[in-house]
Amino acid sequence: MPRNPTYKELKQRIKSLEKADADRKRADVSIRKEERQFRDIFDNSIDGILIFNTDGVIVLANPAALQLYGYAGNEMIGLHGKDIVHPDYYHLFEDFRKQLQSTGKFSAESVDLRKDGTTFNIEVRGSSFLYMKEPHLLAIVRDVTNQKIAEKALTEGNKTLNDILEKAADGICVCLNTPEEPYVRFTHWNPRMVEITGYTIEEINRLGWYQTMYPDPVVQEKAVERMDRMRDGDNIISEEWIITDKKGREKPLIMSTSVLKTEEDKTHVLAVMHDITEHKRAEEELKASKAQLSNALEMAHLGHWEYDVATDLFTFNDQFYNIFRTTVEKIGGYTMHSAEYAHRFVHPDDMDVVGEETRKAIETTDPHFSRQIEHRMLYADGTIGCITVRFFIVKDSHGRTVKTYGVNQDITERKNLESQLRQSQKMEAIGTLAGGVAHEFNNILGIIVGNSDLALIDLPEGNPARSYLDEIQSASFRARDIVKHILSFARKAPFQAKPIEIAPVVKEVVKLMRATIPMNIEIEQNISCESEIVSADPTEIHQVVMNLVTNAAHALRTSDGILTVGLEPVTLDKDAILSYEGIRPGNFVRLIVKDTGHGIAPELIGRIFEPFFTTKEVGEGTGMGLAVVYGIVKKYEGAIKVTSEPGKGSAFEVLLPQAEKTMVLKADRVEELPTGTERILFVDDEVSIVNLAKLMLERQGYKVNAASNSLEVLERFKADPGAFDLVISDMAMPHMTGDLLAQELIKIRPDIPIILCTGHSDRMDGNRAKAIGVKAFVFKPLVMKDMAKTVRKVLDGARG
Repeated sequence: MPRNPTYKELKQRIKSLEKADADRKRADVSIRKEERQFRDIFDNSIDGILIFNTDGVIVLANPAALQLYGYAGNEMIGLHGKDIVHPDYYHLFEDFRKQLQSTGKFSAESVDLRKDGTTFNIEVRGSSFLYMKEPHLLAIVRDVTNQKIAEKALTEGNKTLNDILEKAADGICVCLNTPEEPYVRFTHWNPRMVEITGYTIEEINRLGWYQTMYPDPVVQEKAVERMDRMRDGDNIISEEWIITDKKGREKPLIMSTSVLKTEEDKTHVLAVMHDITEHKRAEEELKASKAQLSNALEMAHLGHWEYDVATDLFTFNDQFYNIFRTTVEKIGGYTMHSAEYAHRFVHPDDMDVVGEETRKAIETTDPHFSRQIEHRMLYADGTIGCITVRFFIVKDSHGRTVKTYGVNQDITERKNLESQLRQSQKMEAIGTLAGGVAHEFNNILGIIVGNSDLALIDLPEGNPARSYLDEIQSASFRARDIVKHILSFARKAPFQAKPIEIAPVVKEVVKLMRATIPMNIEIEQNISCESEIVSADPTEIHQVVMNLVTNAAHALRTSDGILTVGLEPVTLDKDAILSYEGIRPGNFVRLIVKDTGHGIAPELIGRIFEPFFTTKEVGEGTGMGLAVVYGIVKKYEGAIKVTSEPGKGSAFEVLLPQAEKTMVLKADRVEELPTGTERILFVDDEVSIVNLAKLMLERQGYKVNAASNSLEVLERFKADPGAFDLVISDMAMPHMTGDLLAQELIKIRPDIPIILCTGHSDRMDGNRAKAIGVKAFVFKPLVMKDMAKTVRKVLDGARG
């Protein structure tokens, strides 16, 4: 047994270890690579490898050693060297001690014991070895039973030799030197050698070992040189050589040789050759499997890592760094201490959670401990994401946690999608509520607007009550637009571009947003537009302004500041448009929303319009606001540009093409309301609307048959289909909805023109109405001017 080192030796070793540690830190990447290579060699070696502590106790055994000694799993861990060595060879332990003291290495031949008590011959070589920062012994063990048997048979001239040579699983041959070509002549060449090389003994002696096995002159020269050294006493022990067989195939072999002296004092060489072609193939398959696993991890966006408790070091793969949007070159290595890992990648508010899970993993007594946790992470660019971490632990023979292995998966996009889904579900609920409110509210507005229309017709010009009625109508139309905004916000109304004055829309949004923005934020308006026109859906313009103002307010949420909304007409020539993307020279309206907030980092400017991209905390935003703005602006052939300086604020500039003012003037000119004398059948479940519509239509000269029950109307129509020139029906009614009523009426009389009205409907729109034969589809509230035009148009169209 080795003696205990002296204080001086320990001190020297400590200095050596400190130097080694410093070297390791300077070349960390290289060392980790060597450690992985050692692990690959340790696990895949065909020789048994055992690691002993200084007390002679086994602390680690590779798969080949377990197979060699007949053990499984961790059964060899904790065995003493004497537990696996035949008692007749215990004296070797003292020899090992002396060899180690003299050279730092040891070697010997021994007879060892398998688990089942059987014995076998081994050849062992080893040296001092640092493992887990502690002195250990590394021993490489090879089964030389066949070789020993062959040597004995050869030396004794025993007939058993031929049996062994015939039945041995390895190739066994004996040769001696000759002064002339082929310089090597074989005296024994067992059947396995024929299988391995493809040559018989006669063929190999005629053609030559070196000449056939090593056709490459460079390799052939190395083989001759190695054989010369072997004859001088440097035996070949488990060396890998690649030969070329008779069919021209390269085969990897593990060779071992011994020099034998015969009674005639001739020098023979005994060689044992183990074909490792299948082993190499398995290694290649393992490499391919590892590569596939690596590719799978990359495709699944899984970053792999391991944590060494003793050294407090994490080791990562490339995909781990990809997740955090960085590289090993930028970080400086594949390893880092836990404190650095937390500082770089863990959100400050989640450090306690991560630290607690780490503590549990180290302190647990459960050998099967594993966990899955989610926490916020910090990308290398400073943005925040969310990650899932799955890990398990590995314990040593004393039950201490020594390693933690895990994978990280970026789930930021999934979290954003979940947030989008929740938002969508909320919007669906809001939409359902908004649809119901819109239907009822538009009915009420229809009664208000319709009656004020009738009152204005009855009142003479100059009557002071007319101004009151004008105000009622103006307020009603604003209420109608608010309902439309609500429906559009809830995605319950279609978008339709039309010429609009943009300034009132912007002012309205700022007025509405003031109530939702904290009072510590000052809002300034610089609106110099007066009657400039853009062709767009007012609700989408409303959404653009709202999203930009919301974004600016968020930038000011932690401090006082100024939010500025500007609107001005501009003309851009061919030189000026170069500062923008995708627009042509012309007249534009420029919307500018500025804030004095924290600004946007330069590396993030290019990503802010990407869907789902956000710098907000997970759950605070969907990352869709600016993406929606970008989409709307591009749809109307406009441009958007952002400028920002960290710490000083940001400015978003939107350009929208101006439309011709005649588009609006033409739409706004006063027209004489059309009249008629046709017979109209009108139905709505709201009695007030029925009465109002009857009055309005009769004022225009029509003969009106009105009802509030759709089934009653159907019966009237069945009784005399030719009694009516037009049917006007509400969509949402009890007993029978307007679309079903229309289809029944058309079955009875296919040429009957029908107008369908609705305050709001998820089931019906203009295209669907047209598909079932309806001639016009109009939204409430019913305004007298619009109703008169629509009725006349449908009736005239029915005549052809």
